[in-house]
Amino acid sequence: PEERVYHPVPDHEETLFAIATDPEASSNVVSIYFKQDVREDSTADAYRRSMMESLYHGMFNKRLFELTRQADPAFLAAGSGQGRWLRTKEFYSLGARVQNNGFARGLEGLLTEVTRIRRHGFTSTELARQKKQKLRSMEQMAREYDKTQSGRFAAEFVRHLLEGEPIPGIARELELHRQLLPTITLADVNALARQSIRTSNRVITVSAPESDEIIVPDEPELLAAFDAVEASQVDPYVDASADKPLLPDEPVAGAVVARDSIPELGVTRWTLSNGIRVTLKPTDFKNDQILFSSYSLGGHSLVDDADYMAANTATAAVTQGGVGNFNQIELINWMTGKVASVRPYISQHDEGLSGSASPEDVETMFQLIYAYVTAPRPDSAAYASYRTRLYAAIENRSSLPDVAYADTIRTTMAQHHHRARSWSLELLEELDLERSTAIYRDRFADAGDFHFYFVGNFDPADLEPLVARYLGGLPASGRQESWRDIELRTPEGIIAKTVRRGLEPKAQTQLVFTGDFDFDSRRDRVHIKTMADAIQIKLREILREDMGGTYGVGVGASTAHYPNERYRITVRFGCDPERVDELTAAVFEQIDSLKTTGLDSTYVAKVQEIHRREHEVNLKENAWWLNILEAVDYHGFDLESSLDQSMVEDLTPEDVQIAAQRWFNLERYARFILLPQEGLDVSANEDGGS
Repeated sequence: PEERVYHPVPDHEETLFAIATDPEASSNVVSIYFKQDVREDSTADAYRRSMMESLYHGMFNKRLFELTRQADPAFLAAGSGQGRWLRTKEFYSLGARVQNNGFARGLEGLLTEVTRIRRHGFTSTELARQKKQKLRSMEQMAREYDKTQSGRFAAEFVRHLLEGEPIPGIARELELHRQLLPTITLADVNALARQSIRTSNRVITVSAPESDEIIVPDEPELLAAFDAVEASQVDPYVDASADKPLLPDEPVAGAVVARDSIPELGVTRWTLSNGIRVTLKPTDFKNDQILFSSYSLGGHSLVDDADYMAANTATAAVTQGGVGNFNQIELINWMTGKVASVRPYISQHDEGLSGSASPEDVETMFQLIYAYVTAPRPDSAAYASYRTRLYAAIENRSSLPDVAYADTIRTTMAQHHHRARSWSLELLEELDLERSTAIYRDRFADAGDFHFYFVGNFDPADLEPLVARYLGGLPASGRQESWRDIELRTPEGIIAKTVRRGLEPKAQTQLVFTGDFDFDSRRDRVHIKTMADAIQIKLREILREDMGGTYGVGVGASTAHYPNERYRITVRFGCDPERVDELTAAVFEQIDSLKTTGLDSTYVAKVQEIHRREHEVNLKENAWWLNILEAVDYHGFDLESSLDQSMVEDLTPEDVQIAAQRWFNLERYARFILLPQEGLDVSANEDGGS
């Protein structure tokens, strides 16, 4: 074999700069890189060093995250990490995403934290938590070794071959962590900041949107930030204590008052004394995983249009402040070493919670469920930080072609409904923490009509006391409610719109077919999905392989039950702007062919095999079972028939043809095209006419 040539990256004493603007950029980023030669990483000492560096970055990034939660943060997001340039140079990097014209403040904020660590170091409590977290992460991976996807092993082999990364195996790595973590001292980790930050081999990069309103700093201004921070007084870090219980009040336990089961599917159902229904399915698909979800009908459809934005952001707004007795930072500290998470949500037609836990931390998960329902913790400073981050995300979003395109599709298909408006700075003014909190409390005020689902590695007998205590103890007053129809409908007729954004010579096309649908018919739900899969295979052959016009074609079919039964078929592809009409015509030609003459049986066979394999894999996935168990209750389906695959196995070319005739309605569809700002005109009406 030929000798492999490794190209050196030269050292330099002076600081190098790269400052650039881009009309399609949506964020302002400043980064600092400190380069060094690639070090040996195949020894026990090297492994200990990598563990030490991991602890350092973990603690540093935790501090940076805390700073983003201030009412007026210096930066919107920031990070510390390591990487490689080629095979001969690696780097330590610091980076921050900042507000428009916030480069100097953001860079100084980032450097201040580096200086704080360099002068005062980390605290012993920070290191203890990070060690605990790191060891728990390794234990998790070791527990799931026999259930790990093969792709992760393949990626490890590739890194071993290309970069020489050792592969001791997870059992040996866990052993090394247990052996070496106790030997890493606070002094060891604190020394890393002093060793990593240098003036030689330093590179500073700045990227920003191209705008007359954004002033990009020059090299002297960037260097001045280093001098300013070095000359400043920086106080030691104060760690946030989490030495208290999560719950302000302990729940008064309820009880299981009714039981049911489907033994052949391993499904158990309980009804609690407060009305909550619980469905459980123990599995052995993952050793260290329990998943849950829940829902109650209602959602933000029940609020007035004037309160929609407050409702739509309610869970994000309220949870910024933490939950129970802890603010967000204290909660993170309290959760160190625990593997559990809970996320409340309020959507259009329902509200609920979802999450996961390791079997040994399942009580923590239940405590979080109880806390998010009964003890939300709105915080005005945390909310101000949330608004600042939202403002920055919205401020430059219109410069992204894909965002403008997606906004056009969404608002057009919703007929410019009040609740389908695109994010804007004006929309941000409708956010209100007080209203969000009131809506959140109202949506979770009565848990009596909630349904909870648990899937994973547990014994129902072990879970019952926790369910009775934390779910049975949730408030319930007998309130019965459902969602409200907000009358959001897709447009009739034929719509054509072109969006001109961006400079790259590329185009995107999306065709959207919509209409009424019989959602209760499982046969129809199966047929529309398999028809979409079949024509996707055919279109890929024609547009990509025969015509060479695109890298890929996507066809998707979705159906909705509430508030009105409907379907949506989407065909999308990217191509050269000059070939938009040609390829679109080819799509309609294939749709017409499918409706008039049908497809060869080989396409049906391919679709059946795809669905067969997907179903085989899904039957061993906790997340799939969680979804199907919830879906059958949400939509009123029968569980056993929902698992039956005979409709797929019995699928015929005639079924696919009839499905195309029914749902590819050429009198009701929308065509959307994304083109560069300067380029070829196409036949679509840019004003959105039909």
